[in-house]
Amino acid sequence: MQILLVDNDPLSQQVINRFLSSQGYEVTIASTGKDALSLARSRNFALVLIELHLPDQDSSDLLEFLRRQPTYANSPMIALSSLGEVQRRWAYEDGFDEYLAKPIDFDELLGTVRRHLGENLERALGA
Repeated sequence: MQILLVDNDPLSQQVINRFLSSQGYEVTIASTGKDALSLARSRNFALVLIELHLPDQDSSDLLEFLRRQPTYANSPMIALSSLGEVQRRWAYEDGFDEYLAKPIDFDELLGTVRRHLGENLERALGA
């Protein structure tokens, strides 16, 4: 399954990409909101991971745009941030499905991805 990772931090990109790839997921990386929008228009991703602090766009605006697209209306959108509990509350208020704190806990990341992709697959199959 394909995952879009939107994060401008090269170390986070590398660590998350390597881990998810080792678990059998295909990860595509966007460093900016603009890149993420371009990729989302040209491909279908099963899940999107979005760093809350992008250099060129507010993450809530990116989330809102993606949610308006029929392809992504019900896709899992997971927020990433290192800024703690206040950001967690804002992420849920903005409409993210989940929030993961940085540094990333790999067990939590994998469990979250599997849970959301399993739910997404069930929805697609009409279960």
